[in-house]
Amino acid sequence: MRSFTARATYTCDGHKKLRHNRKWLDGFLNISETTVALLNEDRSSVLGSCRPDGPTRASLLEGEEVLLVNPSILVVMDTTVAAAQRTVTLPDVWPSAAAYMESMALAVREEVSLRVVEVLRNFHAAIAAAPQDSAAPPSSLRMHGLRYYSPCDLISWAPKASSQEMHRRGKLQRACADGGSDLPSERMAGASICLVLPKQRGPSSEYRRDDIWILSNDAWLGSRAERAGRPMDRLHAPWVALARSLWHGPNQEGRLAIEFLTDAAPRLGRQQTVTALKGPECSSELGMLSMLCSPPAHSLPLLAPLMSPPHCIVGPSDPDADGAQGQAGLNAEQLKAPAPICLVHGPFGSGKSTLLVTLLRFLLRARTVAGSPLEGARILVSSGTNVAVDRVLMGAERTRRHMLSTVPIVGVTCYSSMLPVLDGQVFAVTILDECSQLVEPLSLSPIIRAQSRYLIAVGDPLQLPPIVATPTAVAPAGGEAGPALQAGARPTARHGLARPMFVRLAAAGHPVHLLRRQYRCHPVISQIPNRCFYGGQLLDGCSASQRGPVLPGLPPRLWIDPRGGESGGERGARSVTNRREADVICSMVQQLLGHGVPPSAIGIICFFRAQVALLQGLLNPQPPMNVTPEAGQGVAHGPCTVSEAPQGPLAEQAGVQVATVDAFQGGERDVIILSTCVTRPSHFVGDPQRLCVALTRARCHLFLVGSPSALSQSAPAFQALLASCHSLPGCFSTTDRLPIMEGRLAA
Repeated sequence: MRSFTARATYTCDGHKKLRHNRKWLDGFLNISETTVALLNEDRSSVLGSCRPDGPTRASLLEGEEVLLVNPSILVVMDTTVAAAQRTVTLPDVWPSAAAYMESMALAVREEVSLRVVEVLRNFHAAIAAAPQDSAAPPSSLRMHGLRYYSPCDLISWAPKASSQEMHRRGKLQRACADGGSDLPSERMAGASICLVLPKQRGPSSEYRRDDIWILSNDAWLGSRAERAGRPMDRLHAPWVALARSLWHGPNQEGRLAIEFLTDAAPRLGRQQTVTALKGPECSSELGMLSMLCSPPAHSLPLLAPLMSPPHCIVGPSDPDADGAQGQAGLNAEQLKAPAPICLVHGPFGSGKSTLLVTLLRFLLRARTVAGSPLEGARILVSSGTNVAVDRVLMGAERTRRHMLSTVPIVGVTCYSSMLPVLDGQVFAVTILDECSQLVEPLSLSPIIRAQSRYLIAVGDPLQLPPIVATPTAVAPAGGEAGPALQAGARPTARHGLARPMFVRLAAAGHPVHLLRRQYRCHPVISQIPNRCFYGGQLLDGCSASQRGPVLPGLPPRLWIDPRGGESGGERGARSVTNRREADVICSMVQQLLGHGVPPSAIGIICFFRAQVALLQGLLNPQPPMNVTPEAGQGVAHGPCTVSEAPQGPLAEQAGVQVATVDAFQGGERDVIILSTCVTRPSHFVGDPQRLCVALTRARCHLFLVGSPSALSQSAPAFQALLASCHSLPGCFSTTDRLPIMEGRLAA
């Protein structure tokens, strides 16, 4: 049985009829499925476990008043952030198009909610240490990365109405004034809402269209309804609402047009003072929702193969195709049509780009063949990230729109496919690259826009998955599963938004075509990833001589143990650093550059962002301004000594790429130096998909810097790599310098 603890405000004066005479105190509610326990600020029990009188657990979460067994104790749940859970389940198949699209929309809405919850959690953590008698949250919230503004003005105005409408509103306003009440919210129907930020609002680069804003009439966003011992006016209870920005940023007066995503603020008049907390930027998620709810989504030609297993679709690989010919009214040429969905599993260095280029050439020839299923077909090529194509499309919207309706191939990002520039255009074939890195609703966006009949999805599900909010996994059975399972879909494992379309279609039975030959890595480097991640299915398309050393004598694999290094980081930070590892890597880079290896051939991959920042600072030191060091002095960086003005190899270090594993996915270098940082076993570093990317970026040399004991306990791949390095001479070292190069220097 699951339970959680949430903030609450309670009173022991529940017997008093007048609410303003009650004394309200801060506390906590420990809530389970059937019982509720009330705790005070010190977490000591005020009232033991009991059943709430009347309201269910669901109503407790809505902040309703709960009269516990003791008639004097009245509890009101504060607006708080309970334990976040991902509950929307996406099965392998769906019974209908409506269930499919509704499930995807629910998953996207849940993703937005979880991202908002993450911001609220950071807010609550930042104010947790604030004094209890503080009238407002501390001004240091921006130091925690929070964009908090208080006070702000919320202004509502309606478009200019006709004379009859003005006359009707005047009568209504006079009637309300005579009765002593506010003007009903009905008069705000169709009104525009504007949030006015204070002068200290930061640069315009901090804002985006479709930013989520968390608005409240309480400076604490409901986390502290009232300080202990002070009366609370329950007629003006705190409220919290969500809105999205309609502009790309505030104007010179600080005005920002917004639109409420939840119920509007209660008793919203022409102007109201509020507190605003800037949440996540959700333009992609809101665009996905718009696409999923559009009419073209329900008339998509690919709906049947997307929702159903392949044996339910008559095609060339179906053994019953001949018998179905007469029933379906298909002729022989139609039965020879290509399968509507093709999944291509492209591991590291397997030539996915070469395949796509060749495929495009084939499709261009096929569209000119009379009677071909692809006669006259246009092709839409889409991917998750392509800034250049995005800019071209946005610039082409005005001047080259007529060209987009005639060219046979158009390239867009998945987000760019939502732009109105592609309205009304049809593409028979959609090629979706890096499909395994995209959430399914985002993958659907170019498919819906193109109204395609054929889909070619390319990706590697063994590398990094889509990035979604925490938690990434669906909660155990007991949460809501969405409309699909309730509509009769077959039982399946509980998968959520983190599972990409590529993986779901493969699980549904669509055949996956594996590109078995890799052309990137030295055979010695590819050996461990092939065995640990790909089950030994891959073949080497390049020989050891084709991936020869960049310097004579350098081994293809080298493990360096930086003994004495300790991982650390700022208090409360998730990212860690290891200065000893950073110093060793600096020394390695200087040695490589000093022997003529170009900076563009070297890449440094880190598992943590903080280590990336540390290495970038060491490789590109900024000398202090107006300080002249004495003769012979420099800035000591472990084994490296850097003078004030970079000279020689150090001047070239700016060209060495330093990035996280996530940022390096899709990239490659002749020499890869891997910084692991950890000195204890780590599930994050040992994640198979992240580790698969980290170990497959090197063409000629992979140098791993890390603790053997910690890493060998983190993942079997590290254990196999360590054993392999120990078994080969010169492939394991505890020194700061590349051992093979020492002999070369001595000669």
